[in-house]
Amino acid sequence: MEQEEFTFGGKIRLTAVILLLLVSILILIPAPTYTLWKLEIGTNEWSTYLAIFALALLVPGWKRGRYSLISSLLALMVFCISALPLIRALEVGETLQADLESAFGPAVPRQIDGAPALIKPITLRLLLSNPAAPNVDVQTVNYASRVSGFLRMDLYKSTVLPAPRPVVIVVHGGSWNSGDRTDLPDLSYYLAARGYYVAAIDYRFAPQFKNPAQTEDLNDAIDYLKLHAGPLGVDPNRIALIGRSAGGHLVLLSAYTKHDPSIKGVV
Repeated sequence: MEQEEFTFGGKIRLTAVILLLLVSILILIPAPTYTLWKLEIGTNEWSTYLAIFALALLVPGWKRGRYSLISSLLALMVFCISALPLIRALEVGETLQADLESAFGPAVPRQIDGAPALIKPITLRLLLSNPAAPNVDVQTVNYASRVSGFLRMDLYKSTVLPAPRPVVIVVHGGSWNSGDRTDLPDLSYYLAARGYYVAAIDYRFAPQFKNPAQTEDLNDAIDYLKLHAGPLGVDPNRIALIGRSAGGHLVLLSAYTKHDPSIKGVV
């Protein structure tokens, strides 16, 4: 193998690849500390971008020379590791509908009348783009007032499908102390384009506001949607709650403690 001068650019490239490799390892092993756990969540969430970055570092340096070869091999490792969550998601998408129907029976209806259908719930096209955004209107309203200020929700609704529509309330994650209602826009657009009325909400954060403040905020959001069901075009008797991470904890608390028969499902 021919000798290669270890240039400043080569050092930067090798350092970047090593850092990416250390981060990507969190895809394979559980994080041992809280700080690394939060990094692990981000690494899995944005692994596609990590893979693209690794590919960008891999391609220009694939040439003869010890340091270039080491950098390229490490970048290839990062790419392979970072692609694992995407591969798993696509594998789940192949059988998800059949698995759900096997466990819970067929969904009735599988979609809102007039809404576009999908053959698979998870596809590469959906993961890399947002095809559900057209014909969806978004508006922001204040749903509750607190000493700390107003609590807001983003309302997503189809502009072409009839009302009233069942409503899905989306509660973001963030360890109860971070995040906001804009964290999952693709999901909200996707559901709204398929005929659901979607409300993505903010809530107060810990530790400044202690439990059950966050659950109370979610309950107030439910009450707001039911109170304004007519003008909004919401079916007040068909409400589903979706929560991610800390939001999943909050939607379960609300479903089990509010005792509201209009809550038909929790995800």
